Amino acid sequence: MKQHRLRLTPTEARLIYSKRKPNGNFKPEKQGIPKILVLDIETAPMVVYVWGLYKQRISPESVKDDWFVLCYAAKWLFDSKVMSDMITPKEAIAKNDQNVINSIWLLLDKADIVITHNGTNFDHRKLNARFIYYGLARPSHYQIIDSLKSTRKQFAFSSHKQGYINKFLKLPQKLHTDYQMWIDCINGNAKRLKEMLKYCKQDTRGLEELYLTIRAWIDNHPNLPLYTDFEGDMCPNCMSTNIKKGGYYYTPTGKYETFRCECGAFGKSRKAEKRKISSKVC
Repeated sequence: MKQHRLRLTPTEARLIYSKRKPNGNFKPEKQGIPKILVLDIETAPMVVYVWGLYKQRISPESVKDDWFVLCYAAKWLFDSKVMSDMITPKEAIAKNDQNVINSIWLLLDKADIVITHNGTNFDHRKLNARFIYYGLARPSHYQIIDSLKSTRKQFAFSSHKQGYINKFLKLPQKLHTDYQMWIDCINGNAKRLKEMLKYCKQDTRGLEELYLTIRAWIDNHPNLPLYTDFEGDMCPNCMSTNIKKGGYYYTPTGKYETFRCECGAFGKSRKAEKRKISSKVC
């Protein structure tokens, strides 16, 4: 079955909100629940002229063909459907990723939170470069959860590549690939482009499982209850109300009641308890 592809003009993509949907079945989120997107992209390598392999400083004038986005895969957290888009063989040869970029823009514009691995330094900056290249407006604000930053902070894994961590933790692993696949893709090989998209989709599924595994360890995790009108106690990482209170968290200025969630995350009350100030002078 032929896969539906988005065709947007820059003017259409500049809209603050669009009801058009990327590939896959988009399941509208319930009101008051944050829309959390898991995202991965694959980019083409640059083609440059060089005089050697070691200690080379490559000037911009040496670039023959710049990088561009080959494909992306994304899914709303806990949704079984993986949304995706890739360039056609004709677009690959022309180095034209505009349709794929428009498709990604629509998803990011809907998202409240985006989960990536090394997304802070790679995925998001790469995408922003393509957005501004095509004259697209900045997507609506979203928070970033970068699993690479979290694993580097909390764990001494031998490697922090997603493939290594997923294998170490027995999570869904990356599909086997080789450098030749990227070369075949930029040369417009339709079969290898489909393989690249399959590889990207598997990375997205694996990233979701990695995020859920380390979620309780993410200290700077976005405070999800802020997206709701719920006034009771709720886990800031997963929004569960199945929490157990016990103990206190102390700061130089306050004392907070703490709790542990069923997901393993710790939390504390929003307001500090009033402290009794002794009138005794030492």
